[in-house]
Amino acid sequence: TLQQFGTMSLAQVMEPAIRLADGFPMYGVLRATLEANRENTERWEWGRRIYYPGGRIAELGEVFRQPNLAATLRALVAAERAALDKGASREKAIEAGRDEFYKGNVARRIAAAVQADGGLMTYEDLAAYRGGLEPAVSTQFQGHEIHKAGFWSQGPTLLMTLNILDAAGIARMRHGGEEYLHTLVEAIKLAFDDRNAWFGDPRFSDIPAEGLLSRDYAAERAALIGARASLQHRYGNPYAHQHGKAPASVFVPHQLKVHGGPPNDTTAIEIVDARGNLFSATPSSGWLMGGAYIAGDTGVPLSNRMTVFDLDPASPNVLAGGQAAAHHADAHDRHALREALPCGGHAGRRRPGPAYPADAAQRHPGRTEPAAGHRGAAHRVLPLPPVVRRQARCAGRARDRRSRSGRCPVRAGASRAPARSARSLWHRHGRCGRRHRTGARHAARRRGYPGVPAGVWLVRGAEPGPASKAGA
Repeated sequence: TLQQFGTMSLAQVMEPAIRLADGFPMYGVLRATLEANRENTERWEWGRRIYYPGGRIAELGEVFRQPNLAATLRALVAAERAALDKGASREKAIEAGRDEFYKGNVARRIAAAVQADGGLMTYEDLAAYRGGLEPAVSTQFQGHEIHKAGFWSQGPTLLMTLNILDAAGIARMRHGGEEYLHTLVEAIKLAFDDRNAWFGDPRFSDIPAEGLLSRDYAAERAALIGARASLQHRYGNPYAHQHGKAPASVFVPHQLKVHGGPPNDTTAIEIVDARGNLFSATPSSGWLMGGAYIAGDTGVPLSNRMTVFDLDPASPNVLAGGQAAAHHADAHDRHALREALPCGGHAGRRRPGPAYPADAAQRHPGRTEPAAGHRGAAHRVLPLPPVVRRQARCAGRARDRRSRSGRCPVRAGASRAPARSARSLWHRHGRCGRRHRTGARHAARRRGYPGVPAGVWLVRGAEPGPASKAGA
């Protein structure tokens, strides 16, 4: 937190946010989102007044302003300044700014607005809230220690994926090859099935954390990976690999037979300061998705994360007062003997967030230098293997580049990966341009992924096949 680990004042860290609340040029993604969610947002008075002033959406490049939010942020800074003027320490002054939001006038106005609109949040709920610190959950993978947030997030999904990959023998597979990518996708699917079945707030639910992260359980799950892609949801029994008995009633995630909408992005922040402190966060709220609610004249948008609760009483992620919803946004941290790397990425129930084996998995088995063509992956959600990067690079412009140069862009040096990798995926079909577009798709079909757009499922980690997913 800023209080315990930072060096700046609340005023310093709030200053950029206040500037943005005062106004910034409207951009395309935000405008399209406001347009798509207009009907549900305009149900609420302050959502209508803030996002659609005068019944219109700001045009591209027009300055979009949130004056009430700016005033609220300035009130927090003013509370800090008043405490400093009275001789308070930096830490106590930051606490005063925080108290203005959770215990002061801002909190009272937020609670009053919610209750006036039929909501359940009270002033007492806000005043009692306190963030905290907790130990990370961790695993070892290829000489690296990976740290994630707890089982209230989807963070341990990455750790489980890495354990399954380790048990499946990913180290002996050719990096970026067909077997490697097939195993990676299947491991992610198995880990996400267990996420849907077992994750929740450990303060309220018995989470089989020991079993989920055990190596024996990972080996059991890895044994399910066959030669073809599985189109089934396969939930394991982690209680068999830890002390204690399984619950009498085991939750089975619901299958939602609906097509998901287009994926949405979010923001991941990874920072290392001069003192070596690492900060990784995914400040995702998604308050605009499905309709934005603004808490009265405070200008504060409230999150819609309660939509990820389950209403099945058997679920460890069941809706309950005071309980945290099993959150999708998370960040992670990778340590080796003398190095560390914060990593993060976008979230969402259908996406793994940072669900590719961190930077460690970009290394060839038995080698210590980065894989060919790898230039670092701290900012990537799914750092692309060299083969996939070549495919993404070549698919859209291979034909144009070849027509200009008369040479194949892959074989002309667009990548430094071994020629064998390029031939195995692209130089399998007909003319060169055709090979760039269809080689990986052909390999994917052989593994049982019909109709996969080349490069897409490898990048996003999405599961092709029937339009179903597990979850609330």
